[in-house]
Amino acid sequence: MTLKYISLKMDKKTIFESKKSELTSGTLDFNDVAIHLVGPHQLHMTYKGQEVLTVNNGKKLPIFTILVGPCRSNHTDNFNLDPLNDITTNTKTSFSFQCYDIYNNTITKGGEKFTVISQRNENGILIDVDAEIEDNLDGTYTVKFVPEVEGLYIFNFLVDSEKYGEEIQKELKNKVCEGENSNLCPNKRICVKDLIDCVEPPDKCKEDKTKPFWCPVNGKYTCTKSQIDCDCPKGYIRCNIQKYCVPKDRKDMCATPMLNNNFCKINLGNNYKMFEDGYCRLKNYRMPNQRVCPIGKVLCADLSCRDSYDDCIVSEVRKGTDIRCVGQQLVSNIKDCPNTITCEKENQVVCPDGTCVENEIYCKALTKCNDDKLPYLCQNNNCAADFDSCPPGITCGHKDSLCSDGVCREKC
Repeated sequence: MTLKYISLKMDKKTIFESKKSELTSGTLDFNDVAIHLVGPHQLHMTYKGQEVLTVNNGKKLPIFTILVGPCRSNHTDNFNLDPLNDITTNTKTSFSFQCYDIYNNTITKGGEKFTVISQRNENGILIDVDAEIEDNLDGTYTVKFVPEVEGLYIFNFLVDSEKYGEEIQKELKNKVCEGENSNLCPNKRICVKDLIDCVEPPDKCKEDKTKPFWCPVNGKYTCTKSQIDCDCPKGYIRCNIQKYCVPKDRKDMCATPMLNNNFCKINLGNNYKMFEDGYCRLKNYRMPNQRVCPIGKVLCADLSCRDSYDDCIVSEVRKGTDIRCVGQQLVSNIKDCPNTITCEKENQVVCPDGTCVENEIYCKALTKCNDDKLPYLCQNNNCAADFDSCPPGITCGHKDSLCSDGVCREKC
């Protein structure tokens, strides 16, 4: 039997009409039918205005569930580019997008094979930028990259080797904090009036601004002046010099204590004594100031700052008469150890960039090392291939201290 005219309705809405449908051996064949809707729908079939599809004598019509198609799109409306309006260079940046099929049905599961091609336009020359896509397993995907400099960034996407969406071009500029909230947090991209508002958790230690950090000290949570006062994590111990934490079974990673006052008296005179770090200084002077890290970072034994102690390097084992410097170098004579900075004021602390501040909340954000050739962040906040490739530091020897301007003086 041939039907001259056929009409299909879903939920009382006509989705298909044709004069080319045929009924053969109990099967309906429809030419050029495209179903755009997804989810459960009730199916009606009419012929010449009359319902012709019935089930159970017309008491119940069948329910069809139509599945969503693969992730395909020819536009960029599904990309949320708002996070790119204000960025911080050398900081991990991300934006996300929602998957839709070609009929704009929302996809709510992951598994698509995306590739992102990211570049920066520098005076007409396209420079590749490392980027990755994270599958959030809910139909959304997050693009992560680190913009090293401001400029025009270009993103193109492929899904299963097919082009997805339009090319994205975005001029990226550093976030600028102005007006009342003029300070940019080093640990998160928000502007605040007072840098103490950057500390996490934000509401624990606001009564006493001299002690902004909430953490366990000797096993009990309290407000403390510095992150360096917080207990080391389980399995770690604290070193006396510069107070960084090292694995419990690697006490040799602590700087070798040196106390030999006779050496200082004999070589420099009675006004000098040897301090715990092994250097001779004037008796009425002091040790170098404490090295610290920006908010949310931890101080490693090589004096670099990391997200957690698990990210810190584990130095080679000290052998025989080797002397362990404060920054993990191994030498045969203490005078060959690089000095750490002595600030002008005794109660100041030293940031990774060598500046002296009243508290680490004023330390600037760390440099981000993302180049495959220079992935290691050194203690001076510069990038290198590995620990051994970091700049050796300045050695002042006995008597002098290293000041924050990089000059060796008897007093800073």
